[in-house]
Amino acid sequence: MSMSQTKWYLQARLVLGIVAILTMTGLVAWHSANEQEDPSFPYRNGMILLVKPGMDITQLTDEGVRPIERVLSEIDEIQTFSARIKQGYANIDLELKEHIYDTDPIWQRIKDRIRQLELQLNPINISVHDRIQDTQGIVLSVSTGNGILHDHRFALKIKDELLSLSDVRTATLIGAPKEQLQIAYSAQSMRETGITPTKIAKHVAQLNTEATPPILQNGSFTTGLNSLTRISTLDTIKGTQIFSPNGSAMLLANIADVAYRIDPISNEQFWIDGKRTVGIALTLPPDTIQVTAVGARIKQKIAQLNHQYAPFKVHVHLFQPDWTQKRRSSLLTSLLVSCLGVTVVLMCLMSFRSALIVSVSIPAIALSALGIFGMFGGLFIK
Repeated sequence: MSMSQTKWYLQARLVLGIVAILTMTGLVAWHSANEQEDPSFPYRNGMILLVKPGMDITQLTDEGVRPIERVLSEIDEIQTFSARIKQGYANIDLELKEHIYDTDPIWQRIKDRIRQLELQLNPINISVHDRIQDTQGIVLSVSTGNGILHDHRFALKIKDELLSLSDVRTATLIGAPKEQLQIAYSAQSMRETGITPTKIAKHVAQLNTEATPPILQNGSFTTGLNSLTRISTLDTIKGTQIFSPNGSAMLLANIADVAYRIDPISNEQFWIDGKRTVGIALTLPPDTIQVTAVGARIKQKIAQLNHQYAPFKVHVHLFQPDWTQKRRSSLLTSLLVSCLGVTVVLMCLMSFRSALIVSVSIPAIALSALGIFGMFGGLFIK
């Protein structure tokens, strides 16, 4: 029996066929494998936010932070936690132990324990954030030309439209203004009508409550519903009637200026070219998408929204998928130039046939490695 029959790797056709298959697999993997700009890490860092406007630091510490810290100390997987407390606001930073890679069950346990504790701390608003490590690689802004409040409302529409894309994980508003209902009531109107500002405030508060709470009854079960009938429009408030001390009725819009205005106390603002506006930051899911293809679909969606809501505009300020595409193109160009340079050098030192065989083997080896990498679910990180 000859050596070529006993050793498979000496059969030229078989070896060339395997190399050709791996090379084609590498080409497919190069164009179809998942990719992203930055590497992703286990979600070991998070935070717990406590919000209670008007509560002083001592009270918030005793009634909110300390009980949460006692609960966190009972969870062995937490390595460290620290609190920062301000007037009406507290932030507890968490870090899980380094050997933990499956972090979702741990964060779910933390959320369950905090949810149980929140029932006892009813006046305090508590929220757990376990995805703060996500990279917001796409930043947009909106412009309506009608002021920051109209920008905010338009940004909410665009946010909902973008969240309809399956490849968008989260969309967060940046610099969104807080709106408040302001009723400007002059001293002259108060003297003319005899209606005090306190009476107007109580009247508006009553508009937002149910006068006769409904009752649910089924056999031996009876319960009452303390529901709220939210004021849906500004015209509802303007058109409400209020009675003066002499019993005459008048519309609230006739005696006061009722409008939504920006809350002067704002913790975050977003400025572009010297103009305040509202931004939208998008987060894409890690390790499961081809970021360049997703970026193309997002750009197509933005172009569609600009056409749909014209003359309002959505502007792109940071678009990380573009950088990923540029790095991908630069890498491909570098590989081609390197192969060409090696070919020229080898032709000067070897025969044309030998130089050509060695030069062809370089991209074949690279593509074969990419093919094996892609077959096992590899992720390209740029």
